[in-house]
Amino acid sequence: SAGSGFDLVQNTTTKQEKILSGGALIVQDSRVFSEFDGIDDGYETVSTDTWANNPLTIFADIRSKSAKNGLIVGNFSSTPTERMLNFKWNTSNKIYAGVSAEDGILGSESESAVQSLNTNIDTVLISNATETKVIANGTEGTPKTPPSPRPTDNRTIQHGNLTDYPANCIDGYNSYLILYKTDESANVTDINSYITPFL
Repeated sequence: SAGSGFDLVQNTTTKQEKILSGGALIVQDSRVFSEFDGIDDGYETVSTDTWANNPLTIFADIRSKSAKNGLIVGNFSSTPTERMLNFKWNTSNKIYAGVSAEDGILGSESESAVQSLNTNIDTVLISNATETKVIANGTEGTPKTPPSPRPTDNRTIQHGNLTDYPANCIDGYNSYLILYKTDESANVTDINSYITPFL
């Protein structure tokens, strides 16, 4: 939840995450999770913004069930070449942060150091004007430089599934996702310390 019209919503019930399995909550490592089906579950913000022109910081616990591309946070327009943000699992079981310009030029992806599935993955994803990076379980991947110019049009941001590119659906679990429209690089430790007691 980001507030100010940027909460993530899904009004189609068949595309919402599952919160119960066999009548019981889904629990891993004493945390309650919801489950994406890997087919069409996903959410997007109510409001739009020039996300790629502004800093963006994501705090999440996202766990993949299978080695496939799975969108954590991002957006495509109607054509994949206009990708603007793509924080995702990939087929090598790694978490990446990537940014591309509207002409389809892909920025170097920032790879996290965490490669195992379904471990206690507390993930921080950061994008600003100078770099994209991933921090997973306190270990930071190598920051990479995004392309220039960055996209400027107003769009929603999506979680779990790109509605125009459904091959990137998450097949896995989500404990929490908190979205900041600011660069919180200097506050990662403090913010995580506030999140942990609620899990």
